[in-house]
Amino acid sequence: SSGILIVPAHGGPERLMATPVDPAPGRGLGGGCLAWAPDSRALVYSAVDGEIWEVGLDGSSRRLTSWERSARAPHVATDGSFVVVAVDEAEVWMVDRSGGPTDLHAVRLDDGADEFCFDPCVSPDMTQVAWQGWSPPDMPWDGSQRVTVHLSGGFARGGERSSEGPAVQQPRYHPDGRPLGVRDGTGWLNVHLDARPVVDEPFEHAGPTWGMGQRSYAPSPDGTRIAYNRNEKGHGRLCVADVVTGRVTSLGRGVHGQIEWSGDSITALRSGARTPTQIVRYDGDTGERSVLAVGPAAAWDSLDLPEPELLSVEHDGAVLHARRYVADRGRMLCWVHGGPTDQWLVEFRPRISYWWSRGWDVLVVDPRGTTGHGRAYQRALNGAWGRLDVDDTAALIAHAHGQGWAAPQTTAVMGSSSGGL
Repeated sequence: SSGILIVPAHGGPERLMATPVDPAPGRGLGGGCLAWAPDSRALVYSAVDGEIWEVGLDGSSRRLTSWERSARAPHVATDGSFVVVAVDEAEVWMVDRSGGPTDLHAVRLDDGADEFCFDPCVSPDMTQVAWQGWSPPDMPWDGSQRVTVHLSGGFARGGERSSEGPAVQQPRYHPDGRPLGVRDGTGWLNVHLDARPVVDEPFEHAGPTWGMGQRSYAPSPDGTRIAYNRNEKGHGRLCVADVVTGRVTSLGRGVHGQIEWSGDSITALRSGARTPTQIVRYDGDTGERSVLAVGPAAAWDSLDLPEPELLSVEHDGAVLHARRYVADRGRMLCWVHGGPTDQWLVEFRPRISYWWSRGWDVLVVDPRGTTGHGRAYQRALNGAWGRLDVDDTAALIAHAHGQGWAAPQTTAVMGSSSGGL
């Protein structure tokens, strides 16, 4: 089962919220599960029964929907009067919080033009709702758009589709009302304000859209800065960019997700090869970090966990990427991620630590098709699935053998999902 815990941002004991139905968490560093009401006295969440529920800090609870469908990614309007949600990953609905499941006032906002609708959000002035939309044969990282409708009298009027892209994700709004989101029109998934990247750099600021609720960036309350997770060939780094000058400041290494900026606090999930998953708070002005909660058992803190070495290999006119966890005992596991449009970031992974502790090198490979290395690298696998990725993996293994790290008879290849193929 799953639960919702509250941890004070400036330190204090965890508290488990009483929920009538378990929440339905998302995938990995995604979420799409819960959202605070503006007064911070209650939150709304998507539950395992597919409905949207509201729970208060006073212990109260009520069900907001009775659709018997799958409602996800709730976002509460600025004045708390309504919630927007994605239903069955295909529709966007607006739900009045003053009603209940029997006298529900709900309005569908999308026009059905897209087969998938993710991550709806409400503008600060509550006059617009935007979301990510796309249809097959595209996947969201191939081609997706920011869809925006205008609210008038409780209904959606008109609609606009972004021409920027080719792929967009995590649509949100700047505090001044301008559109915010992540786009790869520069060749890299960078955070954009309006149609321009906040920082135009050869690093990804997000992972692929495998589910709703990814929050890899957040604007400061005054809108002058944006915090984001930078992917540095699989390693993560939390950065803050000045919106006007583009100047970037590094706050700390580690993969950061579910980033929020409220008041003077930047909070996030943080993980790394040597760092068991944490909830952390950064002071938005000083950058000082404090740990609010730790996920895994305390025993991990005493272990000397491995940090991987970065590896680049030229092959077939391309530069291939991998990360090597070094045991240096002449045997190696080559681990292939799923997707294939995905990547194993340098996060806390007990399965890697397990095999490394037993004397195995672990080579985590990024064959073409992997995210984190730009749009061209990601799309190079199109039309060559099952051939190019296999050849790239073989080339990385051959390089390891040539370096003397292992031999064919002491090498095993592992993977699941697409990586298992």
